[in-house]
Amino acid sequence: AAFAVVHVGGHQYRVTPGDCIQTNWIASEIGEVIRLKKVLALGTRRWSAFGTPLLPEASVLAGVEEHYQSRPVDVYKFKPHRHYRRWKVHQQSVSTLRILEIQFARQPIPPA
Repeated sequence: AAFAVVHVGGHQYRVTPGDCIQTNWIASEIGEVIRLKKVLALGTRRWSAFGTPLLPEASVLAGVEEHYQSRPVDVYKFKPHRHYRRWKVHQQSVSTLRILEIQFARQPIPPA
């Protein structure tokens, strides 16, 4: 199967068509198809292509499935002997993406 390494929201993911990834919140509507243009590498078992650092003729199509808040994380600051204590709760906004298709303009991706 074909794979690609994409850069989304400050993180890199190795994806194949049909994969589902959770990434930082993306400003898109649920059900919308987006094009991920920051492709670092792609290939199959027989061949591969690597960018320096990006492959300008490659892209990945992904559908936005849902937006949600991650589990709460407690943030606690404490300084001993100074009566200083602060407590907060942080929740990160997350988007779920379903990888639909990997596109490469130079040559069609052969089946594995």
